Amino acid sequence: MKYMNKKMFVNLNLIYVLLAVIFQAFAVILVKKASPQIQSLDVLSIFLFAIALLCLFCQAIVWQQALKHFDLYWAYLWMSLLYPLLLLSSVFIFQEEIKYTTIIGAFIIVGGVIIMHSEDE
Repeated sequence: MKYMNKKMFVNLNLIYVLLAVIFQAFAVILVKKASPQIQSLDVLSIFLFAIALLCLFCQAIVWQQALKHFDLYWAYLWMSLLYPLLLLSSVFIFQEEIKYTTIIGAFIIVGGVIIMHSEDE
């Protein structure tokens, strides 16, 4: 670790940011999956909510690690990737219909992340 170059160190720390995005996406997906059964308080919905809370806890831990290594604006910029992830999950997991304007908006978000990140290199 002592002899790693700066670029490799930044890439390893980027894992914290990406894990934060993934944990938050899983939490949102699990809550959506559990929400139809919440009125009856069945075991599956309670389990899914508990796992969602665990995902949010893990997200908070890795987010703190990310903030130790990156500026807030830079780390939070990557949290914008949550929206395209949720868009994909709404289509593939929940079979929800999306409009072309939603897809264009997701591309704009990802494009913005790429443009702002390229400024730092």
